[in-house]
Amino acid sequence: MGKRRGARSDVPVSRSREKITEVLKGWGCRQIGWVDDFDEGRCEVQFVFLSDAGQILQARFRIDTTPPEGLTKAQGESDLRGRFRTLLYWLQACLDAIDLGIIEPEDVFLPWLVTTSGDTVGEVLRDPAALEGGARLQLAAGRS
Repeated sequence: MGKRRGARSDVPVSRSREKITEVLKGWGCRQIGWVDDFDEGRCEVQFVFLSDAGQILQARFRIDTTPPEGLTKAQGESDLRGRFRTLLYWLQACLDAIDLGIIEPEDVFLPWLVTTSGDTVGEVLRDPAALEGGARLQLAAGRS
């Protein structure tokens, strides 16, 4: 399946990051952190939240910061701004659905929940070797 790029945006990445932090904090996240990995060409946002069952869970989203080939510098910058803005809109919609009781937080964030190995559930499930022999997933516990 080909990669489809996010909507173009004129909103600075810094403003989208601030908004994402604000939205997650307002939702009740206990910890929120951003990591910029310039060597790998990606940015990560990680956050810790308390499930309705009282379990402390950590989720991580990665955003590719490498501009797609074939775009001008300006188009690449707009594309990057669009990726951050799209994550913001997606998080806002999901958190609204959670708040309205339409879906549970674990159901929304399951692929991005961090396991004890440091990988997300989605990363583990996409690795065929990790599932050989009936491997079990164990989520990492956050700090109280």
